[in-house]
Amino acid sequence: PLERCADHNNNSSLFPHTTMKLEDTPSLIAEANHLLILNSPQKALQFYNEALELAASIEAQTNVLVQRIACHLVLDRVKEARNDLEALRELSKNGNSPQECASLWMPMREAQILEVEGDISRALQRYKDALGKDSENEWLERKVKKLAGQSVEMPATVKKGGTKSQVPAPSSSKPSTSPAPQPSSDDSTTKKDTILPPSQRILTAGDRIKYNHYFINGKCFLSILGLRNVPNDKRSVQFLDDETVRVEVELPDGSQWNKDFVLYGKIIPDQCSFQNYAPKIEIELDLANKLEDWPRLQKNEGASTSYDINKIKTYPSSKSHTDWDKIEAEILEKEKKKEGDGNINALFQQIYSNADEDTRKAMLKSYTESGGTVLSTNWSEVGSKRIDPSPPSSMEAKKYNE
Repeated sequence: PLERCADHNNNSSLFPHTTMKLEDTPSLIAEANHLLILNSPQKALQFYNEALELAASIEAQTNVLVQRIACHLVLDRVKEARNDLEALRELSKNGNSPQECASLWMPMREAQILEVEGDISRALQRYKDALGKDSENEWLERKVKKLAGQSVEMPATVKKGGTKSQVPAPSSSKPSTSPAPQPSSDDSTTKKDTILPPSQRILTAGDRIKYNHYFINGKCFLSILGLRNVPNDKRSVQFLDDETVRVEVELPDGSQWNKDFVLYGKIIPDQCSFQNYAPKIEIELDLANKLEDWPRLQKNEGASTSYDINKIKTYPSSKSHTDWDKIEAEILEKEKKKEGDGNINALFQQIYSNADEDTRKAMLKSYTESGGTVLSTNWSEVGSKRIDPSPPSSMEAKKYNE
């Protein structure tokens, strides 16, 4: 959760992405939080860094560090997140940092780091410590319940920092996880009594792998999630043909997770690609028909949970189309008519077009001979003499060669 550790006048406005310069720490933090919500963590990190440079007080520095830890974790920069946590500890010594940060935010951020590192039991304890300081925090309550269930479901060995550590076995009060015997014809034990419920079943590493997808600009982006601690050389993506994508993953416990995605529509294999990230594989599928998105990812799937970003941005309730170019042209035309010189010229043009021959000659002769300083409509007055320039009192008439 992106919340504030300290109250900086409650400045939580979201700034549009323009060239405006943000010069105070609260504004930089608010913009960074906004970018992080918009899934732009790299840009958000730049704003957090600038905010930390401008932070003059201990309170402001604490606020930036608390938010920057979350950004580091999104970018899978666990080492940098721990460095910021240590900096928070230094600020909290001798009561320098706000009490809320020391009692609530430090254990919460430490729990998030431990969770990313895979140390679920310690992460759970730190989440409980934070919940003890804020018992009404619904997010913390959900996180504690979720991790409490995972602590039972974790396999017998998990990797932590490259080494294996033993996880305490469930107490005797927990149901046995050994395979249940098949009931005989005269056995009164029913099948539902011998099969563990999902909440007590031990999950394998493969059970934690999920995938999702979305469509945008004639492409389908397929993400394979839950691959943290799986090296890139243990992952494989193959575009077998124009309808099949094969994903193979060798998990740390030695098991395999293999899946062939039989796609709903056709793709262009030569233009498809994939990218490995620490926690996932991002697969980019180039659709053969870019004008129509698929209702689901695979042919044999039921109702799809995918969405089209382009369709989300539309407004189906709009009944008419507004021609903004036409409106802009009308506004510019009105502004042009309001301008002083343009209005006077329009008046002179109207007089000239409606005048007789003598009036037109008088206007042309007086305007030309005076260098644009005199305009007369009386031909009997200007027709028999030369019209000299008559500039304003603050100006002097000169010829071009003078």
